[in-house]
Amino acid sequence: MENQEKMVATSSKLKKIAMWFGILSLVFMLGYIPSYLNIRQVEQQNNQLKQQVELSELQARLGMMSYELNRNNYSIAAQHSTYFFNGLRQVISQTKDQAFKQKLETFLEHRDEVTTNLVVADPIIKEKVAKMYADFYQLNKEVSENREVVSIK
Repeated sequence: MENQEKMVATSSKLKKIAMWFGILSLVFMLGYIPSYLNIRQVEQQNNQLKQQVELSELQARLGMMSYELNRNNYSIAAQHSTYFFNGLRQVISQTKDQAFKQKLETFLEHRDEVTTNLVVADPIIKEKVAKMYADFYQLNKEVSENREVVSIK
């Protein structure tokens, strides 16, 4: 009889321990899920900020290309052109938004024309690059404003 009582008591204790373990596991999971969701949101914002920095760097390269062209430094402008178009290609390959990707690709379409005009030191390129800079500035501004709206929500 004593053995049976001990077994019932032991069984009861094991059930209580299992119940407490289950409750603790549930509490842990309830605490883990919000932090997991928060981490995903922070990672997404981090990726957006990285892309914004890359776009700003490209804009700076385009601006320096325009500046050097206005100083008639075609060879230095050609170096900035190479960095701009290579960086642009990299950003395009990393972009998942198809509409945004198409907007970026319109700048890439000017690569051969810009390169050719830089090689022959054609002054007409100054106006073309200035227009590209204005258009890229506008695109970068739109992207920046859209991201601010997203992060406020």
